[in-house]
Amino acid sequence: MNTAERQPHPHARTPIPVAAVAESGVPAPATPAPAEVALLRPPAAGRLRVVLADRDELYLEALSQVVKRQPSQELVGTSKDGFAALELIRSLLPGVAVLDPSLPGLDGLRVLHAIERDQLHTRVVMLSAESEERRPHDALAAGARGYLTRYATEQEIYAAITAAATGGVVISARLHPGVVAEICRRSSPEEPPLDKGTREVVELTAAGFSPSEIAQQLYLSVSTVKSRLHSLYKALGVNAPTAAVAEAIRRHLID
Repeated sequence: MNTAERQPHPHARTPIPVAAVAESGVPAPATPAPAEVALLRPPAAGRLRVVLADRDELYLEALSQVVKRQPSQELVGTSKDGFAALELIRSLLPGVAVLDPSLPGLDGLRVLHAIERDQLHTRVVMLSAESEERRPHDALAAGARGYLTRYATEQEIYAAITAAATGGVVISARLHPGVVAEICRRSSPEEPPLDKGTREVVELTAAGFSPSEIAQQLYLSVSTVKSRLHSLYKALGVNAPTAAVAEAIRRHLID
């Protein structure tokens, strides 16, 4: 075999050139882009079949090269659109699909939901340009087997795909603090409901009534209304009526 054609070792730490690719800003197509089937021949025995989907054409090409360089993996299809990606997965039944959470048409999370709903035997790894805390948590809770950022190296992408295929879960190290914080936030005890009197005061405050107007409507003294508001400020960690209303809505204490 020609030395120049030899495949690199799958564990060689070769960074994928994401810094340039991730910022390319290729616009999403106005209509769903057709799926591009990379390989149509039957896979070699023992090789892991992989489908890739990303809205950024340049990054998708770079990612395709990463998979093609792995002797144990075979790229069977690529797409720049969520609907086309789902059709590829349904028809090709790859072992792993690497999805952009922000795919046009049908986003990555909805593709994942469809895979889980249809009980397809395809494991999903999300690979995102964003690091918003909520998105990795939502994807992992929905059944994703990995969540990487575009700063992932070739070694990390290879490891995540391999781990997903064998039932493991891989999360980019830079996402760990945010994911843990989101898990803690969601698992914290439910906020105690407001008592009827305080709820009425907050709802009238949200409607724009002053303490004196609220007192008239509820047949209370102004001092009682203010006392209830100040107790609420303390409980919510705020110091103004508008902030109290906003925080109460955020915590689903009022509608």
